[in-house]
Amino acid sequence: MGFLNQALDKYGKTGTTFFLSVLCVIASVLISFISWLVVGEPDFLAEFLVVAALCPGVIAPVVIYSYSSLAENLQQSRNELQVYQDRLEELVEERSRELTLANQALLESEAKLRSVTENSPDLILIVDQEANIRFINHTFSKRPTEEVVGTNLGDHFGEIDRDTIRKSFAGVIQTGSGVLELTLTTPDSIKRVLGCRVCRIVGQGDEPNFLVIVSDISERKKIEEELRKTQTIFNAFLENSPVYIFFKDSEIRPLMLSRNYEQLLGMPVEDILGKTMDEIFPSDLAKSMIEDDKQILSKGKVLNIVEELGGRIYETTKFPIFLNGTGNMLAGFTVDITERRKAEDERERLIGELRQALAEISTLRGILPICCFCKNVRNDSGYYEQIESYIHKHSGVDFSHTICPACMEKYYPDK
Repeated sequence: MGFLNQALDKYGKTGTTFFLSVLCVIASVLISFISWLVVGEPDFLAEFLVVAALCPGVIAPVVIYSYSSLAENLQQSRNELQVYQDRLEELVEERSRELTLANQALLESEAKLRSVTENSPDLILIVDQEANIRFINHTFSKRPTEEVVGTNLGDHFGEIDRDTIRKSFAGVIQTGSGVLELTLTTPDSIKRVLGCRVCRIVGQGDEPNFLVIVSDISERKKIEEELRKTQTIFNAFLENSPVYIFFKDSEIRPLMLSRNYEQLLGMPVEDILGKTMDEIFPSDLAKSMIEDDKQILSKGKVLNIVEELGGRIYETTKFPIFLNGTGNMLAGFTVDITERRKAEDERERLIGELRQALAEISTLRGILPICCFCKNVRNDSGYYEQIESYIHKHSGVDFSHTICPACMEKYYPDK
């Protein structure tokens, strides 16, 4: 301790001052070290130590200043870290909500997809490019689904359809989608026609997979075949009908016509379809047709009409066609009755003449006044004329005169 007192006396310092200087140096070293860790300024530590060693009297203010500055920097850093932490928590919370919603949407989507695949009347499969079944929603045979998965789609069809499947998939690889029809014979020997829609789906790796949706179109094909037959019969009827047949839409434009309209109107049927009545017929006739057609469409009644065109007489029967409960189409047929009308007129003429002849003949059946001496008869005018002339006039009968045997014996006894 004597050595310490001698050193203090030599430099004019007291023990208190020395103790304070030592504390300041220790505090400065600690603060500088912390500042270096936080702020990253290693030069600040070296400078502070030099000042502390050379000027211990000024250490206290420097320590106070350094502590204040350090506290301020620490608070600012703490505030910035809090801002970053708050923002990070917001991002984490926002991302968590997004992930929750995405997961919920995924679960809902999977549930919907499962519901669709389980309840769909169509067969839904996923197959590879060799037509090996990897997924199937339900089976088209009595085999369990797990037994069908792994088999080849062509194993369930005939040899011809296997080639069709192979060619179709080759085309789908190029185009991305395709449609084909397959024939399936069920275990009870019933043939079913299946419509297949195939599209390529992206999977892992280079090997493509295909989504195949199979629908039983047997009834539809049957209906289409019946419709085709009906249409063929109807077209043959339109092509060869001697009667003019027409169908019109709600705007009174021809939709279908029999082929003989080409001779009637002098233009191909294809050029007549879709035209207005004014574009096809003379103005007066077109106007009359339009009025009749409007009446049929509005009132839903059948009309029989007699019309004249080109010196010929036509009789037309028109009627409405009800679609969806409303008469928005009309149809009809037209017959050339020119010859029939002439025959009817001739018949009426003959009937009139016959009636007149019958009337005249009926006069002979009544009481005919005849003279008992000369045998002349009284006609309708009150004059007497020979009976031969009267009968010839009213019946067209001609007389030839001869002598009966009694008169011959009476008037010519010698003969």
